[in-house]
Amino acid sequence: MKRIDENRLETDTLYRVGYLQEFMGFGDEDVAAIHGAAPYLAPLVPTLVNAVYDKLFGYDATKRHFVPRQSGYEGAKIEAIAAAAGVSIGTIYNYYRNKGDLLVAIVSMEVDEVLNAGRALVAEPPHDVGAALDTLIGIYIEHSLHYLSKEMWRQAMAISTQQPDSPFGRTYTGLDRALTGQLCALIARLQELGLVRRAADAHSLGELIFNNMNMMFIEFVKRDEARISELRAAIRRQNRILVAAIAV
Repeated sequence: MKRIDENRLETDTLYRVGYLQEFMGFGDEDVAAIHGAAPYLAPLVPTLVNAVYDKLFGYDATKRHFVPRQSGYEGAKIEAIAAAAGVSIGTIYNYYRNKGDLLVAIVSMEVDEVLNAGRALVAEPPHDVGAALDTLIGIYIEHSLHYLSKEMWRQAMAISTQQPDSPFGRTYTGLDRALTGQLCALIARLQELGLVRRAADAHSLGELIFNNMNMMFIEFVKRDEARISELRAAIRRQNRILVAAIAV
C-alpha cells in the first residue's frame, strides 16, 4: 500500500493534482473512449464499481475515507436485524422505535440476568468478605460481554450520558441503581453473619464498591484489547484495602 501525505494533499496543489493523475490513471483519451463505448459499458457497471473500490483500497488515505461502516452498532440496520431474527421489520417496530430501544432492551436483559444470579449469592455468600465481593463482582464482569460487545457498551454509556432524562437514560440509571442495591444488600448480609463491622454503613459501602467497579468497567470498554481477567484483578486489588478496613 502506497502512503499518501494527507497534510500535503490538503495544502499543496501540485501534489494534489499529481496524486489525482496517478490515482485515476485517466486522461482526455480515456474520456473520449468511454463516451464512445457507453452502450457496451453499461452491463459492466457492477464490475467497474468493484474495480474502482480495488483502486481505492490501494492507498491508505482513500481506503480510510471511503470504506463505509457496515458493522457494529452504527452500521447495523433494522432491516438486517429483522432478517437475522427471522421476523418482519413491522414486528420489530411494534416493540422498538429505533436501535436505541433495542440496545437498552439488551442492556436490561444483561443486567436482569446477573441480578438473578447474584440473589443466590447474597442469600448464601462465602464466609469471607473478600471472596464474597469478588464472587458477586465476578458475576457482573464475566457476563458483561455475553450479549453486548464493547462497542455496544460504549454506545449505551454515551446515550445515557448525553440523554440522561430520556427513557433510555432513565432505564440505564435504574439498572445501575439495581446493581448498587445488590452490592449494598451483600454488605448488609455479611454484617448479619458477623463478617463485616456492625458500625459500617452498608449502603455507603455498596455505593463505593459499585462506583469504583463502574469506573473500572468504563476504562475496560474503552480499550478493545483490555481483558476481563485484567479488569477483575485490578478491582480485586483495590477492594483489598476496603476489605481490610471493614472485615471483622
